[in-house]
Amino acid sequence: GPIVSAFPSLLVSKDNKLWAGTFSSGLYVQDLNSGKLQSFKTNPALKNTKNIITSNAISKIIEISSGDVSVGTYGGGVNIFNRDKTISHFTESNGLSSNDIFDIIEDESGNLWVATLSGGLNKINLTSGKIEVFKIDNNNPETIKSNTILGLLNTKDYLWMATKDAGVARLDKNKLEEGKVEFMHIGTEQGLASSFTYGLLEDESGYIWISHSKGLSRLNPFNLYSINFNTSHGLQGSDFHSGSFFKAKSGRMFFGGPNGFNTFMPSQVALNTYKPPIRLTKFSQSNTETPIHELFNKDGVLVLNFNETVIDFEFAALDYTKPELNQYKYKMEGHSEVWSDLGTNNHISFSSLSDGYFTLKVKGSNNGGVWSDELAIPIRVLPPLWRTWYAYLFYFIVATLIFLSLVHQHQIKIQRQMANERKLHRLAYFDSLTGLPNRQSFYESMEKFLSLAKRGKYNAGVMFIDLDRFKRINDTLGHNFGDQVLMQVADRLRHSVRNSDFVARNYEVKSFKNEIARLGGDEFTVFLSHIVNPEETTLVTQRIIESVSQPIVVDGYEVSVTPSIGIAMYPENGTTVQELMKHADVAMYQAKENGRRTFKYYSNALNDKALERLELEELLRAAVVNQEFELYYQPQVDLKSNTITKAEALIRWNQPKLGFVSPVDFIPIAEESGIIVELGDWILQTACMQAKAWLDAGLDNIKVSVNVSSVQFKQTNLIDNVKNALALSQLPSHLLELELTESAVMSDVEDNIERLQHFKDMGITIAVDDFGTGYSSLSYLKKFPIDTLKIDRSFVDEIDSNENDAAIVKAVMVLAETMQLNVVAEGVETLEQLRILDKYECQYIQGYFFSRPLPNRDFVKFVRSEFADKSTWKLDLIG
Repeated sequence: GPIVSAFPSLLVSKDNKLWAGTFSSGLYVQDLNSGKLQSFKTNPALKNTKNIITSNAISKIIEISSGDVSVGTYGGGVNIFNRDKTISHFTESNGLSSNDIFDIIEDESGNLWVATLSGGLNKINLTSGKIEVFKIDNNNPETIKSNTILGLLNTKDYLWMATKDAGVARLDKNKLEEGKVEFMHIGTEQGLASSFTYGLLEDESGYIWISHSKGLSRLNPFNLYSINFNTSHGLQGSDFHSGSFFKAKSGRMFFGGPNGFNTFMPSQVALNTYKPPIRLTKFSQSNTETPIHELFNKDGVLVLNFNETVIDFEFAALDYTKPELNQYKYKMEGHSEVWSDLGTNNHISFSSLSDGYFTLKVKGSNNGGVWSDELAIPIRVLPPLWRTWYAYLFYFIVATLIFLSLVHQHQIKIQRQMANERKLHRLAYFDSLTGLPNRQSFYESMEKFLSLAKRGKYNAGVMFIDLDRFKRINDTLGHNFGDQVLMQVADRLRHSVRNSDFVARNYEVKSFKNEIARLGGDEFTVFLSHIVNPEETTLVTQRIIESVSQPIVVDGYEVSVTPSIGIAMYPENGTTVQELMKHADVAMYQAKENGRRTFKYYSNALNDKALERLELEELLRAAVVNQEFELYYQPQVDLKSNTITKAEALIRWNQPKLGFVSPVDFIPIAEESGIIVELGDWILQTACMQAKAWLDAGLDNIKVSVNVSSVQFKQTNLIDNVKNALALSQLPSHLLELELTESAVMSDVEDNIERLQHFKDMGITIAVDDFGTGYSSLSYLKKFPIDTLKIDRSFVDEIDSNENDAAIVKAVMVLAETMQLNVVAEGVETLEQLRILDKYECQYIQGYFFSRPLPNRDFVKFVRSEFADKSTWKLDLIG
């Protein structure tokens, strides 16, 4: 019949034997000299497999250079008929990627290349028996793109493969020897008529002939240019079979398909080399055919309006041998620089072109793939009216008018600014709240006064005034309340400095005036410009202290503020503004340390003390790094259960050079410098670790109480730090208490309530330390989620001799009972103090009466054994 299939396969070997493969009956070998016929079939019952084949479906038979015969099977891999009459097998069981074989060839090195179904390409080294597999690898773009290979061809430098769905694949054998696997694929994108290929043959000129599902193609292996042939060129059909291809010794080629054999001499295949001209045959706008010559201007440019760019072109390549096979491609320069392949379609459409210049280039081919020269059509799309040059001229004129208008408005603005210059200048030199000269004004005036004092050789003085504990007013009563207090203080300062005192003046004033300056916040300063004797300064200072210290009433609420004043004298304490201000500031701090509501003259001893303070700050920073701190724990006794229920963690610093440094000395410096934040985190973590160690050692239900400074409490990451400390130590949250001062709690009330609630939700208890020393508002206090009030030791010290202190303590007890809060009395040192507190039913006691703060080892010892001696306090009360 006309159908030529891939099976069977025939071979006449060099020893004059005919090898014939069948579809399902195995292999037959006939000696052409003797006529003897031998058959080979698979037989699973035979144990000796060296004399049987692995499948009865024979797909390919070749004789290799060694004289052995290689037989490919469908379902049984590769069988090698050796000259010693044994059969070697290469199947999936010993490394072959698939047992379904389509084609086998041998390369120059004696290796077998095997094409498989779904198993990719296999290379068999017959010497070593090693099998190398080449399959699809999605992570490597240079690997083969199909695992089904239907035909193989070996040329000098390349191995060619006909694949089922990736066209023709080419493997560079030279690079493979260097260890680099590099596949190239030629398919429809490169001009091949179909990517479903079957067989490959090389003609005498080196061209590669390829059978595929749409006919035959001739591939130039150097430029990879393809010429396609189909039934229009005389082929009996457009489809072919795998394995049905053969090249005779004469060079004649045979390709088999469903309609029989196609045979030809490659050198005698006529090719169409005519280069056809390309012509524009039709032009349409918005589906209406238009004579295109009417749209060209005198320069030969196709001119289109911006709203008339829905256009269609039709072209023809003037080769009429088989016009239905002519190919077309185009590109629109100015829009895209890439050629677009139209195939046999000769229509080009554009739906919208922006305004500008373009060039449409078109090429056509004959039926043999010979391309014409380019046809170029220059195109100009006119812009809309609002984007023409005269429109831009109009825009320019309008922009110029707008610019001139803006210039005019700017001139008016400058005139207004010049008119307001004095007003703005005054705002720059005066404090907006109090109306006093500000820092800038004061420093400029002071420079002038010092120049006068230097020329007149007389003394002058600077007073630096700071309000004591003014921050508490802002924190507890609000900044608006604090601003009104500052305004009253400023007014009192004005009246306290008389004309004869010669104080700081404004830069505009040509004579001395009674003015003071506000440097910022609660800081004021006075410059005494002409001093005859120091007593004048003392009188002014005492007058200021007495005036400012009088109670201040704002909105019916009475508060008291006191000033601390530092004084520096010219020229004794400095000759420049900076020196005098610095030394007055040092003296002011000394006045605060001496008890506040007082004044202090600067001396070198004060400067030495300021330097000591600075040195202590540096040592404090180094101590944090060197871990020079230790925590002591002061027991807190529950009088009802007569047990120790809590310990307050107190930091101690033993500096290597200075020895023991009191917390009273270094804690304020730590708070002012910001070191307290890092130090507080260390205290928190260390105390939690120690409390967990107590728990593990059998000291049950002893809380650790950790002080949180106002600076640390305002840190946004405090909640996270507490969570981390509990997580690292694994301390149950109910065994941790945080202590905050009354002033810290009462600042930013709403935010603090929310923050404290976070701690309550974690199971942590909250204590307010130094209660009674601040400006607590009971309306706010009842809103805070606190557990304990700690009565400040200043009320406990004289509770047995001062009726006012005793009344305050008793009132706190009543308040706490009403609000269902615990009360801790601090600083209990005597039996009489304990007696009164017990009488007031104060449940929790902390102080030297029971124990001073102890290092951890002594604290544990005290809890376990020594507290027993103190637990008899009730007997001491009786007797």
